[in-house]
Amino acid sequence: MKVFLTGATGYIGSAVAEALQIAGHQVTGLARSEQATQRLQALGFKVVRGDIHQPLKWVEVLSQVDGVIHLAATKDEKMPHSDRRAVEEMLSALTGTGKPFIYTSGTWILGNINSSVNEQSPLNPIPLMAWRLDIERQVLATKERQVRSVVLRPGMVYGRGGGLVAQLVAGGRHNGVVQFVGTGDNHWALIHVEDLARCYVKAIEQSPAGMVFNVVDECSLALREIAQAASQPAGVPGQIQSQSLEVARQQIGLLADGLVLDQQISNLHVRQLLDWEPIAPSLLEELKLGSYCQCHPN
Repeated sequence: MKVFLTGATGYIGSAVAEALQIAGHQVTGLARSEQATQRLQALGFKVVRGDIHQPLKWVEVLSQVDGVIHLAATKDEKMPHSDRRAVEEMLSALTGTGKPFIYTSGTWILGNINSSVNEQSPLNPIPLMAWRLDIERQVLATKERQVRSVVLRPGMVYGRGGGLVAQLVAGGRHNGVVQFVGTGDNHWALIHVEDLARCYVKAIEQSPAGMVFNVVDECSLALREIAQAASQPAGVPGQIQSQSLEVARQQIGLLADGLVLDQQISNLHVRQLLDWEPIAPSLLEELKLGSYCQCHPN
């Protein structure tokens, strides 16, 4: 299968590109810069230059591929508008083709959870994620326009020394203490980046149209326990410190609300429908002996 991948050089995207290649697919990555272009070409991938701010400059390439995985993110105030426009243009190009389109959302769209939930549970997104609601609906509605549309909602992604966990470790190294937001009693829904990448491959190969999948490993951990474990590779064992949500909001904005969400989420749907299982090391294993022993902040 020829797969067009946005965000191909990102933390998740690079793992997805690698997993697609291993599975025998031909990857074409969207690259914003010459550096990204060279990086993708060195790995054996085809490249289209462009970014999600100007989709009309590259969307015509979708006629030459068999499916699309959308992972690109700008991480700025333009993201909601740019993502919406890029998705609209990509879905328009795919209408009537029956080709798969995999959209990346996230479990933060579920909000705070008092018990284990699944894909049918009500959505209560934090403000940082609220704009994704309409895009999820837009993507899923294209099932009626003969697009094999799928939404993946990854949990907190870890592994390969990256993600927000890397920032906990790096902060501990820099400050002499690992700081976490709130009481630390809330649970993070987790997924290893390599397990997530394999799920993208399964989704583009197998998923029926109109599906939503919560992609987690069902090994939710309390934030305080994560901070305690992160203090080891940070070189400050046992040195952890709570930070109030109010202070955190002043420092990192709306991201702080996601860090205090309490989420325990079922992955039964994705395991059954896509025949997928998480097999990568747990977060505690990664923090003890894995990639975070030499990690750097993203």
